Amino acid sequence: MIKIFCPKCEKQVGSVRSAMIPEKGGLVTCPECAVKILVKKDGVKDGVKNGVIEGIWKKTFSIEKLFSEIILKRELVDILPTDFNKKKCCVVKKLSKKSPASFLEIQEGDLLFMVNDNFASTIDLNALDNDSTDTIKSVFYLINKKQQLRIETKSLLLGLKLVRSDEAIEAEFANRRASIDELVKLWENGNWRLLNKLSTVLMTKGKGVLARYTYKLTNDTPAILLNGAALYELGKKQKGIYLIKKYMDKYVHKWPTNYNAIGLYYYGLSAYETGDTTGAISSFCKAYEVYPYEPIVQKIKSLTEYFCFPLKSWQLKQFPVDYTLKILSGTGVQPNGESVSLKERLNSMNERQIFALCLLSNSRGDSIYNEFVSVYRRYVRMMGEGLWAGLHVITKEPEKRFDRPYWYIFEEKAIEENLNLSVLYDIEGTVINKINPQQTPYIFLLNNKGTIIHEGCFDDVEFWDIFAQRE
Repeated sequence: MIKIFCPKCEKQVGSVRSAMIPEKGGLVTCPECAVKILVKKDGVKDGVKNGVIEGIWKKTFSIEKLFSEIILKRELVDILPTDFNKKKCCVVKKLSKKSPASFLEIQEGDLLFMVNDNFASTIDLNALDNDSTDTIKSVFYLINKKQQLRIETKSLLLGLKLVRSDEAIEAEFANRRASIDELVKLWENGNWRLLNKLSTVLMTKGKGVLARYTYKLTNDTPAILLNGAALYELGKKQKGIYLIKKYMDKYVHKWPTNYNAIGLYYYGLSAYETGDTTGAISSFCKAYEVYPYEPIVQKIKSLTEYFCFPLKSWQLKQFPVDYTLKILSGTGVQPNGESVSLKERLNSMNERQIFALCLLSNSRGDSIYNEFVSVYRRYVRMMGEGLWAGLHVITKEPEKRFDRPYWYIFEEKAIEENLNLSVLYDIEGTVINKINPQQTPYIFLLNNKGTIIHEGCFDDVEFWDIFAQRE
């Protein structure tokens, strides 16, 4: 067994059998201080921590000082909020171990009740504007402390993953305002009966008592996949796998790749049920590469005793393509179009800045892309271009989906606000084919030397985890 120690807090993170470590090495995260540690078969190295830190922020950077700039006011009250109801709440699904949220002692499972005098579940939290002159007033209910936390902040980007409560999602469906993406939250929460009920609603063409739920959807949507998942978990495995396979065989190419990960996850469960542990682990790892949902992570851990996540293909290396690509839309576009290069952008950066790349492969966007751009937009508005050197979105598909205008809402807002976002046309696949990402969108963060400091998914939690490694 190889013992793994955190190079920052010096506590033992765990131990792992050498056979369980991927050939290229793997990453583990210290639960105490969120430092990522590179594990190889010959022991532990501090390379990931140093590699991520070097040349990004000055040594005088203070994460606590940043907390004090974001958190303007806080107050604890020993009573339930007025009109408290879980239908009106969002749940803290995940949070960074060193972030404004953890500083406020918010925990997973706590509830966000009010934002700017609106019930949290009834507004689009991604759409909140964060001008430097504005403040956001929020009310959290801290479950374990049985207290409400009232705060005023510059932003709601506090290192949290917030999702509507199951009760709120059901209410949204009753009011015909919910989307298929909301069903994924029920899948992550393991609420199989409600998932079965609502996915069935979306597969039913408004007959009888279900007429009030009339959605203009057919069985070629992820509702069929998620209905199959619910049935599988409720014990109807044969029917569940049939529906999952139908989606994967016929409709998977029409929808974001995160749904593909869910299908692969159930292929793994089905293989495991038949005694094919090797095939099961292979399917789970493919699912993880496509989209690292927490149920997938936990299943891999349970089958391998201790799972050391595969080191990303490009992490800590130079970005492999010094591209020059034509701009489709974005900041500084001329009537006749123009091209930009990665080298020019890196040369314009200083050592404090981060540059973001978003690869869309054969798609021009999806709901996850829209959410990513909303986070990017809000960070730039909150922290300014002193930290962010811009965002290049690289795609092989030049045309937006005309039937999905809501996938591009925050891209269009970022461009309107001149937030240094450019959509680039990789007509020959120079970048996309070299990287060959398994998920879309696929995010890279680069320092001014062109070194990849992060790749894969990126959200508010990931961002604060990266910040924590600097301290």
